[in-house]
Amino acid sequence: MWNLKCTVLNRDSIYTVLTAKYNVVDYFYPLDHYLKNKKVYIFGVHVLEGLDKEKKAFVNALRRNKKVKKLVDNVNHVVTLIAEEEPFYRLMYSAELYHPAPVVIRDGYEHWNIASWDRRLLEKMMHEF
Repeated sequence: MWNLKCTVLNRDSIYTVLTAKYNVVDYFYPLDHYLKNKKVYIFGVHVLEGLDKEKKAFVNALRRNKKVKKLVDNVNHVVTLIAEEEPFYRLMYSAELYHPAPVVIRDGYEHWNIASWDRRLLEKMMHEF
């Protein structure tokens, strides 16, 4: 098995800007995804770390984003269904890739850990990042 660990400044992410703005650390666990109407719907759990006031502001800002289709807030963790249009997300959540650790999103950056049996897929990921 091959493993790719990288840190990305993703300006298209709805999470990165909010983590920097509200000083929140977001541990994102992608659970599943599906394709519908040329969009990738990503189902995931976010475990939030930070002051309660900042976490509430983070969740409220997230709730207002048009990409957020469903959101359940349970104080320290949030369950989301997000719709993404960029083709990159089809590759990111393809069935051949595994996420052995959460995506750590803090200070405007995403810290990814992605694994695959196929090294070429991870190389393609590196080019897409």
